[in-house]
Amino acid sequence: MRQYLMLFNALWKDKRMEMILSDIWKEQAATSKLCRELPELGVVLHGVQLLTQEMVHLVHQMEYYMTFEVLECAWHDLMNLLKTAQSLDDVIAAHNHFLKRIVAGALLDAESKEVRTHLRTFYNLIQNLRALQERLSHTVSAEVNARKNALLEIKVRIIFFFLLLHY
Repeated sequence: MRQYLMLFNALWKDKRMEMILSDIWKEQAATSKLCRELPELGVVLHGVQLLTQEMVHLVHQMEYYMTFEVLECAWHDLMNLLKTAQSLDDVIAAHNHFLKRIVAGALLDAESKEVRTHLRTFYNLIQNLRALQERLSHTVSAEVNARKNALLEIKVRIIFFFLLLHY
């Protein structure tokens, strides 16, 4: 049961990271529209978008690997072993082989500890990027509003100045 829980958690975390990256992308799209009025931020936003796309690519590759290279292949082998099973012991052995294979393929075994550490670090970076993207979006929005308010104030003062000249 512990192995299934580990697998579920790994698959859930992959999906969660995909959703976080999707939210980041949506936020970036909205920020890009605001940045039309702040062209000096175009280079920064482009860099963040490139980083996000690389992260999305890696998460999608991990999902593909887990789904088609690990789970699908292990399931196919399990079905073949079950077809030839002669006893309950054969079924249990086939299931144990299936679990061992997917745990190893999912990088959850002892030999994959270093890779798991790097993957955990990568997932932490995704969460940090989300926080930074939210800060960037709020800051850009505040700057755009401040510039609009300043421009409006200048226009009001110019109109007021011309009104005073004519009286």
